Amino acid sequence: MATTTDAETSADTAEPTVDPMRARLTHARVLAAAGNFTLAASELEAIRAEAKDETVRDVTRLLLMSVHLSLSHYTRAREMLEEAFKARAEAKSSTTDIYYALTGQMLNSFRSRIDRYREFGLDIADGGLPTEARSDLDQMRTLVERLAEQSKAIREENARHADSSALLEDAASVRLRLARNSGERVQWQREISEARQHLAASQTRADRHGSTLESAPATTIIDISTATVATAPADSNTNTGAASTPAPESVPAQTAPAQSAPAQTAPGQPNTRIQSAPPASGPAATEKTSDDSTAAAKSGRRTSDSSASPPRQTAPTSEAQADNSRKDQSPSELISVGSLADKAMQKVAPNYPSTAKSARIGGVVTVYLVVNEKGVVEDVRATSGPAMLKQAANEAARRWRFSPTLLNGQPVRVAGYISFNFTL
Repeated sequence: MATTTDAETSADTAEPTVDPMRARLTHARVLAAAGNFTLAASELEAIRAEAKDETVRDVTRLLLMSVHLSLSHYTRAREMLEEAFKARAEAKSSTTDIYYALTGQMLNSFRSRIDRYREFGLDIADGGLPTEARSDLDQMRTLVERLAEQSKAIREENARHADSSALLEDAASVRLRLARNSGERVQWQREISEARQHLAASQTRADRHGSTLESAPATTIIDISTATVATAPADSNTNTGAASTPAPESVPAQTAPAQSAPAQTAPGQPNTRIQSAPPASGPAATEKTSDDSTAAAKSGRRTSDSSASPPRQTAPTSEAQADNSRKDQSPSELISVGSLADKAMQKVAPNYPSTAKSARIGGVVTVYLVVNEKGVVEDVRATSGPAMLKQAANEAARRWRFSPTLLNGQPVRVAGYISFNFTL
C-alpha cells in the first residue's frame, strides 16, 4: 500500500495566499449582486478608506458609484463625481480613466432607471407625478446637467479631446430622455448635434495626422487580449462574464426576395424604428408584395421616428412600385440590419481599461449603433455587458466606418450592433 509522507500531505493541503483586502472586495461585490446595497455600500466605504493599493481603491470607487445610485444616494454620487473631476484636473495617475468610468456608470444607471419608469407605465414628462417621482427625476436631471458642464470644461482645455465630446453626447442623450417639455427637447437635441460635430471634427483631424483605422474581415468579434480582429462565426457571440447577446440573422437591404420577412432587432436591443425590407420588383411579385406589406403593417413592425407611415400601396408596375418605396423611405426611418460586422470597412479595437483588467473583469460588450447614409456612426443607442468595459467599447465603436447600405439604389440609415470580446 502506498503511503503519503507528511511533506506531501502538507503540500497538498496548502492553500494559496489570498489578499484580505481583495477578499473583502469580492464579498462586497457579492452583496451588491445579491441586492443588499446598504451593507455593500458600508463595506465598500470601509475598504476605500483602508486600502493602500490604488487599483483596489479605483475598483471600489466604481462599485460605490453603482451602489449609491441604486440606493438613490444622489448627494454621495455627486460628491464622488466632483472628487474624480478634480483629481483628473490635477493630472493624478489613472484618474482620467476613472473619471470616464464613473460617468459611464452614472449614465448607464440613469438609463436603467428611466426604463424602469416606462416599464411601470409612468410618463417622465408628466407634471402630475407624485412628489417622490418628481424629486427623483429632478436629481437625475441635475446630475446629468453637471456632467454636461464638466464635459464642456474638459473640451475647453483641449479642443481635440474627442472623449469629452463623446461624454457630452451621452449626457445630452440621457438628458433628452428626461426632458420635461418640448423646449427642453429642442435644447438637448441641439447639444447632441453640437457634440457630434465636434466628434466628426476630431476624427477629421486624426485622419489628417495619419491616424488610420484597422481594416478587418467581415463577421468578427474584437478580441481585446491580443488587440487584433479575430474572425468568428456569426452565431459565436458567446459571453463570459456578461449576459449573452445572440446575433440575429442580418437582413441585406440591397436585395430582398418577395418572401423576405421584416428585419428583426437583436435581443436586448433598444427600441428603434424599423422598416421592413422592400419587396422584389416585377409583375410576379405584385400580389405577394401587397400581402407582405399588409401583414407588416398589422404587426406594427414598420414604424417611423416622427409618425407611423401608412401601408405601402400596390402599384400596377414595378417602376411605380420603386418610386413609391423611395417616397416612403424618409430620412428619419431606420432599417434594422442586426450585426454590422459584415458591413464594417474600418475597425478599431478598444483599450482594455486597467481597472477592469486588475479586477479580472472580462466578457462580451455589445454596442447598439445608428449608422448614417455615409457609413459613419451617428449615435450609440445602448450598450450591454460589464459596466467597467462599456465606456471603452463605446469609444472604439464610434470610430468604426461601414459601407453604406442601399435601398432601391439610395443610401439609408440603419440600426445594428457590434460586439467586443474582452478576455484576460
